[in-house]
Amino acid sequence: MIDAVGGNDIKTLPKVFASWADVESAVHELVAAKSDIQRDTFENTRVLIRFASDRYPVPDKVCLGYWPNIRLCWSSTESTCEIEVNENQYEFYRFSDAASQITHVDVTRDDVLDEVRALLDGALLQVGG
Repeated sequence: MIDAVGGNDIKTLPKVFASWADVESAVHELVAAKSDIQRDTFENTRVLIRFASDRYPVPDKVCLGYWPNIRLCWSSTESTCEIEVNENQYEFYRFSDAASQITHVDVTRDDVLDEVRALLDGALLQVGG
């Protein structure tokens, strides 16, 4: 079973994503390997990928979260940004030496992508994106 794609996870070889199409392929691999991922989780991940693909650098890692969800992770020496995609929300995590921030964004909100954009803009500018 595939638990992670990219990064230095011992269960897979490190992988560098050259494009968002590579990221989407990795998500398909994870979903195919993990049958308990909800269809809404997969669809919400696809929405996020389509939204992010022309705005942000590709993540460093794509993996399964603790619950049956999908994580996209960006990191640098200063901070880390992660989005866990669930069937009903995006959980945005931002970790740095100074502080940690966790924000939940309900996917049913009309302005969900506006809030995701604000969070990613703030984080990825500092992560080197």
